Amino acid sequence: FFFGKGKLSIELSLQGKIQSTIVDPLVRKHGEKLDPREAKRIRKAQAPHPALLPKEFNQTAFLADHERTIINSSILVGLHPDECTEDILDVALSYDKPFAIVPCCVFSGFFPLRSFPDGSPVRTYEEFLKYLMLKDDRLQQLDLPFEGRNTVIYLRTKA
Repeated sequence: FFFGKGKLSIELSLQGKIQSTIVDPLVRKHGEKLDPREAKRIRKAQAPHPALLPKEFNQTAFLADHERTIINSSILVGLHPDECTEDILDVALSYDKPFAIVPCCVFSGFFPLRSFPDGSPVRTYEEFLKYLMLKDDRLQQLDLPFEGRNTVIYLRTKA
């Protein structure tokens, strides 16, 4: 189960033959379909075609319509998932799903009530990472080998 533009899902499909579902509320240039060049690469490789859900991911409306998809997923992944970063983490924890998120933007203006236990607001990227890590003692953090926002927060659950 992946959130975003689908590049990671496409590569997992091509290289690992892994089925995935891409959740992205933005209707891309090609609508509810993959870019035709990517779709052709997947067909040619006889790899599983990622499913696309052009929906906003959150803990309320999305779960009401797609809870079975979450239950049946083996992992939740968000690579720079923007506003739904915290929701991915919270849903994964509540459904005891392994997950990996690479947060990018804090969106403190959208989430003015987001704060630490002492009441101080979460405003910076570093504060956001710390805030997310405080949600569960089992969470792990690692810097990935690429430029830009590259810190992954993840959880391996017992499968």
